[in-house]
Amino acid sequence: MVVRTAPLLAALLGLLAGCAAPAPRPGADPGPVRDPGPVTEMAPAAAAQEALAPRLPGPPETVDLALAFPDDGTVFSDGAEAYVAGRLDAPFGVPGRVDAVIVIDTSESTARASGAGAAEDAVSRRVRGRRRPPESSILAAELASARLLLEDVDPRHTRLAVVSFAGVGPGPGPAGEEPNARTEVPLTGSLDALAAALDRLARRGSGGRTDMAAGLDRAVDELIGRGHSRPDPRALKVVVFFTDGAPTLPHRRTEANEQAVIRAAERAAAHRVRVFSFAVGPEALGRPVATVEMARRTGGVFTPVRDPADLLAAVESVRFTYTDELVIRNATLGVGARRIHLGPDGSFDALVPLRSGKNRITIRAVVGDVVAEAERFVHYAPGSARPFVPADLERRRARLRVERQEREVELEAGNAAVLEAIDRDRRQLERRAARQLKELSIDVAAPPPGP
Repeated sequence: MVVRTAPLLAALLGLLAGCAAPAPRPGADPGPVRDPGPVTEMAPAAAAQEALAPRLPGPPETVDLALAFPDDGTVFSDGAEAYVAGRLDAPFGVPGRVDAVIVIDTSESTARASGAGAAEDAVSRRVRGRRRPPESSILAAELASARLLLEDVDPRHTRLAVVSFAGVGPGPGPAGEEPNARTEVPLTGSLDALAAALDRLARRGSGGRTDMAAGLDRAVDELIGRGHSRPDPRALKVVVFFTDGAPTLPHRRTEANEQAVIRAAERAAAHRVRVFSFAVGPEALGRPVATVEMARRTGGVFTPVRDPADLLAAVESVRFTYTDELVIRNATLGVGARRIHLGPDGSFDALVPLRSGKNRITIRAVVGDVVAEAERFVHYAPGSARPFVPADLERRRARLRVERQEREVELEAGNAAVLEAIDRDRRQLERRAARQLKELSIDVAAPPPGP
């Protein structure tokens, strides 16, 4: 079996770029970032586009392909298949570790019905014991997608945090705080703690307005050590941002709120944080400039999801690192893996057919012009003792087997249609956001009005 990610993620390579360092928040410690001066005015649209144009990094010189399981000589005893697990280290930038913050919009509008029951059912099949929320709301779709991210990363290399945001009204909050955003759980590798935080959000429900800038700032604070998390200076820093609307806070004017989000994105870019933004539902797609710009200015990816029920498929396509191709085969049999799963952090696992006796399994990863290869020699002996699989990998192996039992051909065909529609929407909405950005640059040339 071959996993090719480039067709779905062509936009990602074009967006991998550094951005000019903007000014930090007033009163905040700028850290190592040089303060270029105040940002009370926006540059003309053409100049802003030129200054922030993507700069492609050079091709990677090496790709680190690390296998976690099996070891050479492992004996498999059931199912005539081998479980293979490993990880591709980030080819662009920092290898080895990822810190990611999931940001959940809990504003009042997320209580609307979403048709997301199918997404919740899909996750409940993968996450055993998880109770389905009583209603299918946009918030429920966000939480189902966040749970999928928990299942798709390797906690040995990746830490996650959960931040929620809404808002009680325009105006500044207590000094030094973002009252409209909160850290539900700081960066951790504990999947149980993360799942518990999502359960608390489900019980708390929706309410308030939409302070996107506060949510993004709080997420960045967790990544850089200004929040409740212990920072990892060497980790790749990522924000996965869900919202179903346009920003309505912290100011009264839409344009001022959008500029607040853009400035928050520039602060994120200054700290090398990449934002993967998801605009969910018709309201978020009507005026997408905030969600488009937070991704574009940080070298992330903007994903429009017209139907909230499609959010799960959209999230499954997310990759924090870039991989063109992953091929896992039984070279002895001359057949590919029955199932390969590639997580957003570069972790992967697969089920590979075996024949009795000795088998040679090969793994080949391609990133640009760079190829990384590995192999393992394993044995299949029906009736022998089952090999020990570490608990975290056993969970992933069980998930693969469940997925294989589902009607995956139909599922993958449906997901492909969803992703094709998302790609069309992405191009259209990025053009719309560019027009809105031009209007915004002119409209907010003067300082925004007070609260």
